[in-house]
Amino acid sequence: MACEFSAHKEESESGLVVVMHGRLDNRSHLLNHIGNLPASCSDAELVLSGYRNGGRLFLASLIGNFALLIRDTDGSSFDATKLIALQDPSWMRPLYYAESADTLVFASEIKQIQAWDARYRKIDEEYIARFLTNVDTPLTATAYQGVRLIEPGRMLIQTERGDIQSVVRTDPDAAIEMRSVRRTSFETAVRRLQAILDEVTADVVGRYERIGIFLSGGTDSMGAAALAASHLRDLGIAPGDRLHAYCFDFTGFPDADERHISRQLTDLYGITVSEIPVRDAMPLSDLTLADIDDPGIGVYQELFEYTCRVAAKDGMTAMLSGNRGDLLFGETVYDLFGPLARGNWKDYYAEMAHLSAHYGTGLWRYMASQAASATTRLIERALPRPFAAIRRFRHRRARLLHQIPDWIEDELRRDDDLSSWLRNDYEQTRWTTLRQRRATMIRSPIQMRGTLSSERTLARHGLAHLDLWSDQRLAEFALSIPQHLVTTPRYPKKLVRAALAPLMPQGSESITQKIYPISVYEATVRSPDRNMSAILTDMTAHEKGFLNEHRLRKAHDAMVRRESDPPAFWRAVALERWLRR
Repeated sequence: MACEFSAHKEESESGLVVVMHGRLDNRSHLLNHIGNLPASCSDAELVLSGYRNGGRLFLASLIGNFALLIRDTDGSSFDATKLIALQDPSWMRPLYYAESADTLVFASEIKQIQAWDARYRKIDEEYIARFLTNVDTPLTATAYQGVRLIEPGRMLIQTERGDIQSVVRTDPDAAIEMRSVRRTSFETAVRRLQAILDEVTADVVGRYERIGIFLSGGTDSMGAAALAASHLRDLGIAPGDRLHAYCFDFTGFPDADERHISRQLTDLYGITVSEIPVRDAMPLSDLTLADIDDPGIGVYQELFEYTCRVAAKDGMTAMLSGNRGDLLFGETVYDLFGPLARGNWKDYYAEMAHLSAHYGTGLWRYMASQAASATTRLIERALPRPFAAIRRFRHRRARLLHQIPDWIEDELRRDDDLSSWLRNDYEQTRWTTLRQRRATMIRSPIQMRGTLSSERTLARHGLAHLDLWSDQRLAEFALSIPQHLVTTPRYPKKLVRAALAPLMPQGSESITQKIYPISVYEATVRSPDRNMSAILTDMTAHEKGFLNEHRLRKAHDAMVRRESDPPAFWRAVALERWLRR
């Protein structure tokens, strides 16, 4: 099998083979549960022993970042399954597969499958269409025909008859519902979150000697750094001996600079800092950067690669980030009526006053519009079919097409399937409960693929990917409690800020903020330099019929003259880089 090994264990007496890429974060709990293994055993040995005795039920208890295969060579497994393939629910490690008439092949990278059979180099045009138009692709899809990903939280199983089935490892919605807490106090939620954060940090941080930190001035990366530093202090280890922060030097882009915020934390814990000059790794500074597995090249990929090279040279073995904190405890998932349902009129009124002032609307008018919207949603749940027909009418194809840039080829823009994709995306994000909305954000294909891209980049530099906020224990907790305790318009991320407050520099919880380096992106896309010109000249994407080069250049020229704002055409730039790669 083409697979990146972290452990490969065989036991002749049982006939079971485990191939595993990754790590288990709850190994101490699993060791106590199994009871007959030495503490020094590998994660793969632990999985092998647990599966031999507990079968698929044991696999449901695994927490961590992993992709693994279990092969039963003589039918001796607990539930008589020939082969099981699965990856962790947070999708931190990719596991691709391709199926032919008589062969099933797995790989951690698509290029390995393509080396096995050149037929799998053919591009999937539907995937490219969805990518260009910013429509979520199915989680199992890839940019190549016949190559698929195993969906997070599911197992691919080959039975004794040779059938291939995709089954749920754990039902995330059922798990969330089972753990849901309808009524709890904010103080209780804070204490519970602190306990989970301590547990997750101990499981993840303790396994690495030298950890680099992608440190900004935001709550998530500063919180992850504070948790790691505090944990090391509790163990009697000076944080500066194991942690090294990498902060971006945005000289020339003062609106994006966060070093005055992050410096408070590094000073508090004695963490050494290296500043990465953004000017040395601007977007499009290296046109050779592209992963042939997927066209989703991030805007700041050059900066990410540059930092990884520096960290690897400094002797780091892992990199800690705060990628998914917004999805778990932030974003605009507001339960405005939560305080009202608990009889807290004061908080409800304060939130409404804050929002009405923000939108420049009278207080009573805004409250009436929110009440009408809530009533509509309640009726829609009671009468789903009539409302579905109304929504289909309102968002018919003619209303949807204006969202698609004119530089995408006409044949693609008129595709009937594309119209239904856009409509379905709208339906799924508009008509859901608050818990479902947050769950959809956490599991969205765009976020999942971003995580995969980060893991692949770090792996190329020999670095492990650590992201405390991707732990499924935190995700389940964030989805189990009333959402008005998580975040509000007046107090963004109020729950996680309160939980982290004892570890943060005094007063920092009021200044940590989310800063997007938009000026860096605008400086790139508005640049008339040779790299942008090279991307927009003799485009492979134009030759293949994906986009219109003349229209795209015209849009870019208007931006350079500052006649228009930068459109969202980074996906066209990323696609072109990928096709040339």
